[in-house]
Amino acid sequence: MTGQAFDRVIDKLTDSGAKIRTTSEGHASAQCPAHDDGNPSLSITRETDRVLVKCQAGCDTDEVLAALDLTRADLFDTPLQNSNDRKIVATYDYTDDHEALLFQVVRFEPKDFRQRRPDGAGGWIWQLGDTPRVLYRLPQVLAAAKAGQSVYVAEGEKDVQAIEKAGAVATCNPGGAGKWRSHHTAALVGAEVVVVADRDTPGRAHARQVVASLHSAGITARLLEPATGKDVTDHLASGHGLTDLAPVTADPDAEVIAADDATEEPETATES
Repeated sequence: MTGQAFDRVIDKLTDSGAKIRTTSEGHASAQCPAHDDGNPSLSITRETDRVLVKCQAGCDTDEVLAALDLTRADLFDTPLQNSNDRKIVATYDYTDDHEALLFQVVRFEPKDFRQRRPDGAGGWIWQLGDTPRVLYRLPQVLAAAKAGQSVYVAEGEKDVQAIEKAGAVATCNPGGAGKWRSHHTAALVGAEVVVVADRDTPGRAHARQVVASLHSAGITARLLEPATGKDVTDHLASGHGLTDLAPVTADPDAEVIAADDATEEPETATES
């Protein structure tokens, strides 16, 4: 039935206590649940078989949905997956330079990712707010960079852990492809960096953006990709080593993703 997703989002906003204003048939605005929103900035628009939600103040859609206990599947009139069937299969801790937990990336099955931060009372808040978006494994990265050692930059946390098992220091930015920021580059000053691209167009575009950011800061960086499989986890699982990583192949469809440091928007992880 057309409009189910629109009604679902409106109901959740109502339950959250948000102020809602209907602007026209199938269009509404409301207070965004992902930030302190005094002037309603969330637009809700009904489409043919789905609903579009957008925070005009810059909040990431996934964080808006997390605050409403919804997923992207709920934006369709017929949900793509029943969110009640999800289960947590992995958590990835992001800490500050003194190893204090800042937030977690949570992986669900069926495949989905959410972010949460400690509430200080033993529970979780499923939105990051102004929590710093640091690099994964930040203390190890800073120590390696200070010592002038090699650091591998992968696209997701699972890949980082695979590289660590192979004996190297590795990291990734939270949020996946397209979410690299200048402060991530700053944390790698002094390191010899190897950026490992996922072997697809978005992965190569992201990796090129990371390399460009590193080079602009005077950091030595090489761009490589798996010799087999989609990502470095596949590469290592097939029996290859880190020294077997290959030069990135030509990808005429790839475009460098422009870094946007003007707004440090909330992010949701997207890992291979």
